[in-house]
Amino acid sequence: SGVLGAYSRDTLRFTPASISFLQSVANVLATAINRKNAEERLSYLAQFDPLTGLPNRSLFLDRLGQAMEQAQRNHGRIGVVFADLDRFKIVNDTMGHSTGDRLLVQVAQRLQQCVRSGDTVARLGGDEFAFILSSLAHAEDATLVAEKVIAALSQPFELEGQEIYISASLGISIYPGDGTDADGLLRNADTAMFQAKEQGPAIYQFYLPQMNERAVARLKLETQLRGALARREFVLHYQPKVSLVSGKITGFEALLRWWHPALGLVPPFQFISVLEDTGLIVSVGEWVVLTVCEQIGKWQDQGLVPHPVSVNLSARQV
Repeated sequence: SGVLGAYSRDTLRFTPASISFLQSVANVLATAINRKNAEERLSYLAQFDPLTGLPNRSLFLDRLGQAMEQAQRNHGRIGVVFADLDRFKIVNDTMGHSTGDRLLVQVAQRLQQCVRSGDTVARLGGDEFAFILSSLAHAEDATLVAEKVIAALSQPFELEGQEIYISASLGISIYPGDGTDADGLLRNADTAMFQAKEQGPAIYQFYLPQMNERAVARLKLETQLRGALARREFVLHYQPKVSLVSGKITGFEALLRWWHPALGLVPPFQFISVLEDTGLIVSVGEWVVLTVCEQIGKWQDQGLVPHPVSVNLSARQV
């Protein structure tokens, strides 16, 4: 809103023509102001996350590139920390996305308190955050920030009258040893984060070159798993439960197995976590329940006495 004033040294009355002219001037000015505000808003959205107010991925990479150029001139070190929240999807699924958004805002506020004024905290998307730690005296100094983050998130969050506990898995890469470009440095920190998540929660891990090999293998496994159900590569093994008193079978447990056309029988510990992370566990879990029911029906048709069959369900499916 604003005020457009017209002044004269002599006492005059505004004629209809004068009023029309002033109205036209006001409309032109209002249009120009609205356009300027829209341009500033678009510029802000292009660089900052609208939910948390933190720099977004684009601005983060731009600042990281500038920090790397300065570090190259000064023969300095830069740390990049990639943080992914643990169990955030459970909060989103059980309490709703609006509650999840409020949690992300509180997380962002705590993360900003973990770094120096010259460092950068950004939200890359979803529940992923990243830090630029400039002018590190030693690579190990990045662990101080990682430990601050873990400690800051260990305190409960108050949302809708409830205490919510959450943590983060962190990956750390150091310039210049772990990458010579911004994308590569961030990607390696991301790779280290995945290794930390396998050991976590609330664990940080420095990047090691051999991690890329494991990341590529995991991506390949994920790609193959996405078509495994349609190709009928999953099988169920029925492990009997025997009474120690009578020695008779009292039931079964249905165990999921993956028969890979090239690798053969893949152990569950190698693929169940990938199903969980990708969300494929829901459709595979539905297939397991349906297949067990069909198997019980077949046993009944064969004249066998049916026994209870236990099925393992993912928390996401429940």
